[in-house]
Amino acid sequence: LGVTLIEALTGELPVRRGGALDPGPLAALLERGHVAPPLRDLITRATASDPAARPSAVALSTSLERFLDGSLRREQAEAAFVDAIAQIPETEVLRERAREIEAEAAQALALAPRHGPAEPRMVGWRLEDQALELRAEAAVAEAKLERGLASVLELWDGHQGARAALVDLYVSRADRAERSGDRDQRAAAEAALRETRAPLALTYLQAQAAVSLVTDPPGALVVAHRQAPVDRRLATVESVSLGRTPVRAHTLAPGSWILELRAPGRLPVRYPVYVRRGEHWDGVPPGEAEPMPIALPRNGELGPDDCYVPAGWARFGGDPRAPDAVAACRMWLDAMVVRRYPVTLDEWFAWVDTGPEVTPHMVLGVAESRASKQGGFWRVPGGYWASNHEDPTPSSGRVPATWMNAAAGMAYAQWEAQRTGRPWMLPTEWMWEKAARGVDGRFFPWGDFFDGAWAVSGEREGLLRAVPVDVPTGDVGPYGIAHMAGQRRAFCQTIYRKDGGVVDGGRHPLPGPGTVVPGAWYCARGGTAASRADFSRSAGRYASRLEVTYGSSGIRLFAAYHPAAEPA
Repeated sequence: LGVTLIEALTGELPVRRGGALDPGPLAALLERGHVAPPLRDLITRATASDPAARPSAVALSTSLERFLDGSLRREQAEAAFVDAIAQIPETEVLRERAREIEAEAAQALALAPRHGPAEPRMVGWRLEDQALELRAEAAVAEAKLERGLASVLELWDGHQGARAALVDLYVSRADRAERSGDRDQRAAAEAALRETRAPLALTYLQAQAAVSLVTDPPGALVVAHRQAPVDRRLATVESVSLGRTPVRAHTLAPGSWILELRAPGRLPVRYPVYVRRGEHWDGVPPGEAEPMPIALPRNGELGPDDCYVPAGWARFGGDPRAPDAVAACRMWLDAMVVRRYPVTLDEWFAWVDTGPEVTPHMVLGVAESRASKQGGFWRVPGGYWASNHEDPTPSSGRVPATWMNAAAGMAYAQWEAQRTGRPWMLPTEWMWEKAARGVDGRFFPWGDFFDGAWAVSGEREGLLRAVPVDVPTGDVGPYGIAHMAGQRRAFCQTIYRKDGGVVDGGRHPLPGPGTVVPGAWYCARGGTAASRADFSRSAGRYASRLEVTYGSSGIRLFAAYHPAAEPA
């Protein structure tokens, strides 16, 4: 039977050596005839020189039936694989088209008036609906691809093409979830990758990341602090010395880190980085080839309440629960200085007392203040009285100022710039968001979980009113800046646009003093003393009229950082 099988498969009879088959020519014959390895093994046993080593006729028949059944299943698996991977181009085309239409929708809504009849905005709405439909179709196509690949492996567990395609699918899903901040989806994708047991999946899951860093001056000592949730807040769970700068492609575990930089005669600098699996955080700005040196401010160069935000990449948007948040994106911002606290009543009235020029678009922002009244605040013995609160107790002068408008805020920033020599201004909305969140896309300044005890917001007990800025709270971000999830929403100098003017992967320029455009809608950012949790999320965006005063909004000063000149 073994010899008959050889002739059936190869069309030739094997060479004999006496009463047995010659093993050398037999192996060459089976190789030349492209006989499958399982059949080669079966023929070798069936033609063994020792009859006791040969299988019975029944065993030989059973083995052949199993082989034939497996061949059929492999053929079915291959046909199913071809059908399944046909979904890949369709899925990619649908997602790309959805991204294009979302960009068209954002542009249409940015150009349409924000208020008034709805018809001008309907064009953008319809485009948004079309993009959502395309994303749903892409999700259906991807689900069909996943089911198809799984069925291929059910037919033939050894189909390497199906296993590799499934790994690619789960890696792509995990990457999308990481970019969008969807931690549940990312965890599910990573679990699916582990279940494939494929070497490529394990390589992805075990991949490390790397960071490079150059400083000015060089030779700064670098200690990396890995950030992870501890009691629902991001905190240091591991510290690693990276030596002295320049640091070149130093291996780190994927995730969020804060690099602490120290050099003689320089202020300590906190430099957050966020590295994904296999990613190299190289500090290279868009369009450039070399890392930008991180300037280390000299001792005494900044004020005691000035917080330094180094240049670099940061993640923005990507929070589905934040009001009007943009899609997840990544931009480069140059170095900034940010005041630790919002402008207080004492600071505001110090400007008012200098008698600033009053212009028509500042009416409630300045004019009434000359009579010792600022919007909803009266100057009284012992502090300031808020006319909109039932509590008659005077407010401390360290409470954040409010009841001004954005135009008056810009004027205050210019006055403070002239007084101090630093180019203070109201921030753009992306300057504000980086200062609040850092670079890792966290939902709040301290992490991803909200608790009413951590911010002066509407989630705490008692009267919903601001408190002195130097009262300690948990509302502190990665750069040491306080009260960005509560207290007062901050006016920005950015004119509101639906898409935020985001250039994903590009450089967000730091502007000069804000421009007053009467009648325009400007952005405001951050939570308030009355905000619920979702309205305290760092990616939330709000629009406010230039001339209108808001009892929930105030100002915080930002400035582009320029290193001080070398001492003579």
